Amino acid sequence: MKRTFILAAALLFIALPAAQADFELARKIPGPGTPPGCDWGIVEGLGTIHVDAGPDLLFVLVRCDTTSHIYILYPFDGYVLRYSQVTFPPPDCGTFYSQVSGGEHWYGDVFWIAEDCGNFEEVMWTDDTLYVIDSFMTGSHDDPWGLTIRNDTLFAANSYYGELNLVDSLGFILAEYSLPSAMTPPGALTIYRGNLFGAARDVDSLIIEMTLNAAVVDTHLVMPPSARIYPRAATVLEEQLYLAGNNDSIFIFDFKTYNTPIVPATDESVEVVPDVLGITFDSILDSGWVYADVTDSQDCAPPAGVTFISDFYDISITSRVEYISEVAISDSFPPGLDFDRMRIFTRPSDSCGVFRDITVEAAVLPPSLRIYARQRSEDDEFSYFAPAIDNRAPGDIVDLKFSYLQGHIESGQDSIPQAAYARITDLLTRAQNHWSLSHPLIAAMLVDSIAVVARNATAIPHIYNPSNPGRNLAGRIISRAHTLSFSLRYYR
Repeated sequence: MKRTFILAAALLFIALPAAQADFELARKIPGPGTPPGCDWGIVEGLGTIHVDAGPDLLFVLVRCDTTSHIYILYPFDGYVLRYSQVTFPPPDCGTFYSQVSGGEHWYGDVFWIAEDCGNFEEVMWTDDTLYVIDSFMTGSHDDPWGLTIRNDTLFAANSYYGELNLVDSLGFILAEYSLPSAMTPPGALTIYRGNLFGAARDVDSLIIEMTLNAAVVDTHLVMPPSARIYPRAATVLEEQLYLAGNNDSIFIFDFKTYNTPIVPATDESVEVVPDVLGITFDSILDSGWVYADVTDSQDCAPPAGVTFISDFYDISITSRVEYISEVAISDSFPPGLDFDRMRIFTRPSDSCGVFRDITVEAAVLPPSLRIYARQRSEDDEFSYFAPAIDNRAPGDIVDLKFSYLQGHIESGQDSIPQAAYARITDLLTRAQNHWSLSHPLIAAMLVDSIAVVARNATAIPHIYNPSNPGRNLAGRIISRAHTLSFSLRYYR
């Protein structure tokens, strides 16, 4: 699944039909049903409770026409563990629209509840009884449909003003931001990996990802479309998104996209997919994001003699960088694989004909059999990375790598200063000669020198810009040189 660059964020709301599904339906569980004494009930609040020595639980608020009801459910099957009707509405407040859990233990759980009149209640649930610890009201919070919390700061989606309000636990407004138009009137709101995920309550199955100051990061669709979810409440539990909408079911989705913010820095490492994929940039020139989509299949067949294993990682970024200093992929594989032939294959997301392998330095770490594959200065075309077993003839691979490198040097001749071009082509010719004479270490040293020349020749275009791909010539030469260098050392 391809992640499009966020540089086009301003256009995403115009072209929503083309958006791709970024959450996949894993399962659904029944909601609490129609509460006692109600003709109907809608789940309009979801939160989580951490239980010592037990599974985390769901805290669910159901709103009827004049009353509200709170439940604690098992997240696996929807089984109701505890129930209470909200019996303490303050004057002029009759219904409760959204809530969030701030509790950490089974006893003494503390929750925040937001009411449609703008009143916020800090509530403790002990022995099946709800107690109001504190409350406050501010005029800016009329009709707060979405509510979540982070580090004692409440994030309230104000329906009346179309704003995101940040409020501390004493009721002081810390900041106010305009919500994106695609999230009005707001419904669900939760925080995941440092970003807000929200939804408009009248728009089917569309999730808006935002920074904590309501700037749009991306838009996501939940699948399958037949679910027809108009999200009223959301929470994240064990790396899954829980959504409640206009029916009694609670839908549970797997996240299919990871994103990591990156800031201007030198030699900056980011963890794109936790515990699996890390990228180190030589230089990041402006703030942006790294996106990673993880799939177990992709559209392109592997090169002849290559067998793909494990997952595929589709990488894209929104920032300008010089090139990657390192790609680190770790994954778990079954025993019996020929780890000496373990490689990472990469290709651009829009082409099947240009798979290129990265020779890896493999280390088997019993008992987990995790392979750590590290590659210096890999391709800056941010593409699919696929672990694979390579059964091709070693000599054929080295010839391919010489061809890769020579092709980029020759095609970029007009952009390389004459002195640097002469030095690079001389080093390449000498490396090929030493390889043919079975001097792999000397050949490896010479191609390493090609990378140094390309790095130091500042006139060679070497800034990767997602809006203008294809101009990072120095990065391409460097990546091919180091890939070639590793292959030469590995095979002879």
